[in-house]
Amino acid sequence: MTSVKDVSSDVDFIVSSLPMTQHVEEVLYQENGIFDSANEGTCIVDTSTISPIAVKEFTAEAKKKGMIFCDTPMSGGVMGAANGTLTFMVGNSSNEDFEKASIVLGGMGKNIFNCGPPGSG
Repeated sequence: MTSVKDVSSDVDFIVSSLPMTQHVEEVLYQENGIFDSANEGTCIVDTSTISPIAVKEFTAEAKKKGMIFCDTPMSGGVMGAANGTLTFMVGNSSNEDFEKASIVLGGMGKNIFNCGPPGSG
């Protein structure tokens, strides 16, 4: 797999962790990016620390495409990642979306908090 399209097609979850808002925007919106390639029902879980305003835009676009976007910044550092004990603060559109995101986040962390609407993670 060598492209965003390759890794975002025919999957139930996409987890991203990128340095800046512009990088998240790029993988979502680029030609053959996530919004072009992922299936309806895909849950996009972004663990980056990015702009809450952008998160609201990403969430709205995902919803238009029948996808879920949750902002899920994390805490715990390298040790937390290695030990599977990260903490995730989840911004989401509904309890159902939070529960779906928790499925994949539970494999990476111990503490998963529902922080409210998109942008509040």
